[in-house]
Amino acid sequence: MKDYVKVDLLNLNIILTTIDYVIKILATKFFIYNIDKFSDLIMQIVFISTLIAIIVNITKENYNFIFKETIDTNKHLEYINREIIKNNYKLEEAFQELKDKQSLYKEFLEKLPNPIVIINDKSRIIYCNPQFLNEIKVKNLRQVVNKKIDNYIDFKYNLKKLTKDYKNLPKTSNIKINNKKMEARLFDLDNEELEYIILFKDLTEEIKLSEIKEEFENIKVREEIKKNFLSNISHDLKIPVNVIYSAIQLEKILIDNNDIEKIKMYNEISKQNCFILTKFTNNLIDISKIDSENLEVNFILGNIVKFVEDYIYSLSPYINNSGLEISFDTDEEEIYIYFDKEMMQRVILNLISNSIKFTKVKGMISIYIKNYEDYVEIEISDNGIGMSKEFINKAFIKYEMEDRGKNSNSTGFGVGLFVVYNLIKAQSGSIDISSKVGQGTTFIIKLNK
Repeated sequence: MKDYVKVDLLNLNIILTTIDYVIKILATKFFIYNIDKFSDLIMQIVFISTLIAIIVNITKENYNFIFKETIDTNKHLEYINREIIKNNYKLEEAFQELKDKQSLYKEFLEKLPNPIVIINDKSRIIYCNPQFLNEIKVKNLRQVVNKKIDNYIDFKYNLKKLTKDYKNLPKTSNIKINNKKMEARLFDLDNEELEYIILFKDLTEEIKLSEIKEEFENIKVREEIKKNFLSNISHDLKIPVNVIYSAIQLEKILIDNNDIEKIKMYNEISKQNCFILTKFTNNLIDISKIDSENLEVNFILGNIVKFVEDYIYSLSPYINNSGLEISFDTDEEEIYIYFDKEMMQRVILNLISNSIKFTKVKGMISIYIKNYEDYVEIEISDNGIGMSKEFINKAFIKYEMEDRGKNSNSTGFGVGLFVVYNLIKAQSGSIDISSKVGQGTTFIIKLNK
């Protein structure tokens, strides 16, 4: 375009110069002087215009040459600026979309029935829904944001360790919030930002259902035992009565034959079965009194050591004939306290019978009395098959029995320890069990002085 401008101006000047000469010749020949002046004026104008165009063109060329890089840079910057504006529009759209999603996400979390907390790797709270605020008794989200989660719950997992191995997630822990049992489950929310979400689940209803189910099972067992109660009573009464009756029949023959030794033996058998009947009938009476809350305690001041020793001695034939040995020991020979003699006899008889049931032949039953400042402790131990931890926790509940399989010759219907517990409690005492499966059992009775 620039070259075309140059050529046009040159041609224009040549043409105009030629015309000017022609005009001057004609003006001289025909004596027209005004035309000659007019032609000079046009030539001057054209010359000045040509000169100006050349100067402008040269100036422009020099300007473009000198500022070419700046111009190119400006054009490039203009292009970049247009791209930035486009990207800004896109960013604003994306930001608005993200904002809408966050609003939807927040609304979703707020409507969930379970408490939820979002935390960072420093265990600080980023967000929590209103349900969590209700659980921790806080009104405003601002009061908990950036606070440590440990201020509100005891979550046992170390977040720093969990961040090293995401395969360990999710993690579950049972916690308490304001004495309410809950399950807290930790999920990985964002690996890059190291954020986590904790979802809480109220276990109160599940625990209640579990307890109801367990109670229902226990009731079923107790009802089954109650259903068989009469048959158990008749069975437990029939055996010792038949044994005693048989011994009496045999004694008539033995008296006629003057066989004193066998008479003594059958007398001991009858005596043992009398102990069994006594324990059994006393338990029935005591159960009735306990159920009707009609236990009457007849306290007397007596030497508990002598009382226990004498009663154990009266039971020794019963124990020895069961194939067991018995030992008695005490800190002091005389310890005087207030207690009910009949109740203590029934307590000791039940515990000794219990040891005989669950201790193998050639086993040992030990009684030891310890004297303390405020109370007396009576320990009745055996080296029998022991009890499980689960049964120890419910051993004193009526109709509770443990299935000990072939390791015992146990009979009955789960009332002996129930009676023992209530007879000791009636005397303002306490009884505990220490036992391990396969290592024996110790009953520890404490009677206040």
